[in-house]
Amino acid sequence: MFDKVEKLSQVTSTGDKRELVMLNNGMVQRMTTYNTSPTAAHLKDWQAAKEALRECVERLFPAYFPDEAAPTDPQQFDRQKDARDYLVAKGYKVSSGKFSSDWNNGKVKVYQGRVSLAALLEYATTLDVDHKRIATAEARQARKDSLEIEKLEIDIEAKKLANRKEDAKWVLKVDATDQSAAILVLLRDNLRHHASVRTAAAVLAAGGDPSRASEVEDVLQSIISDGFNDLAGSREARLIGLVDGSEEEEED
Repeated sequence: MFDKVEKLSQVTSTGDKRELVMLNNGMVQRMTTYNTSPTAAHLKDWQAAKEALRECVERLFPAYFPDEAAPTDPQQFDRQKDARDYLVAKGYKVSSGKFSSDWNNGKVKVYQGRVSLAALLEYATTLDVDHKRIATAEARQARKDSLEIEKLEIDIEAKKLANRKEDAKWVLKVDATDQSAAILVLLRDNLRHHASVRTAAAVLAAGGDPSRASEVEDVLQSIISDGFNDLAGSREARLIGLVDGSEEEEED
């Protein structure tokens, strides 16, 4: 059933997919609860959730995969062997000899060499039920369901991990803003530092008066501040500190 759930989840419309995912998650949750606390009440909840999911899958699958939809129980049987095999698979006790005799003497309502499903089930009410066989079949089905659920959970975790790896490639807007602001502030401080350290060399290179290097540095620092204040003209940029407090005080 769970392979059908996965196939349906890839093609169903929004409404059908929402129903399918909700029922599947509910079933997995109740299965997990029962696994943690195996009480009769939790088992009943799990079985009910599983049946609801199964009904949903049986309703949707033929609509989305008409060529793959498995046929339901046959409505009639042309051969004795097929009819008996059906009953045995359902847990009814009947030997091939007895069934053949009942088929031929009218206990099985045969019409034109065929028996309908309804008539076969009516006949089945006269038979004993192999409770051990049914219990074994149910245990096998429960084990199969458990393994399929485990596989589904592993697939879900793998997809979550893949999504987390993909998310790691993205940077939150606020983080990107902080990183950009930090780089700009660092650039501004580096420019100021190098302007201060190398002002005298710049004055000498231009053949100027070294005694007036401090005045040249003030001009350079002012140029740097004006450039960054122009860049940081928005309110958001002011909040992250790109504008000098001294410049703001002078404007006030």
